[in-house]
Amino acid sequence: MNTAPMNTAPMNTAPMNTAMNTAPMNTAMNTAPTWSTFRELVSVAITPRHLKRTLSVAVVVGTAFFTMNQLGIILDGHATAMVWLKAVLTYLTPLVVSNFGLLSATRRTLAAHTTPPPAVR
Repeated sequence: MNTAPMNTAPMNTAPMNTAMNTAPMNTAMNTAPTWSTFRELVSVAITPRHLKRTLSVAVVVGTAFFTMNQLGIILDGHATAMVWLKAVLTYLTPLVVSNFGLLSATRRTLAAHTTPPPAVR
């Protein structure tokens, strides 16, 4: 005879939250905007949530690079105009790179106009 104690906790009878039984989400709020023209490209890049993310990447990465590369020179009092230009570029570089990644991921291509690859014989 099995003498193990029985689990007396009540069973959860609520249905599991799966993709099959959940209500559809608001796709307008959850879909990232896409672009195929220059005007749309600018619109996607300056979308508030994208701008917040790319600027935060630029601040975090730029500050790390600035600290490693320029801070010592500036604190020693040897900063020239070239050092300050490098400091600005230190922040602009991750901003450009993060925007490039964002725009690469959100580019809309015209799949209907592509031709299939030629058949291999």
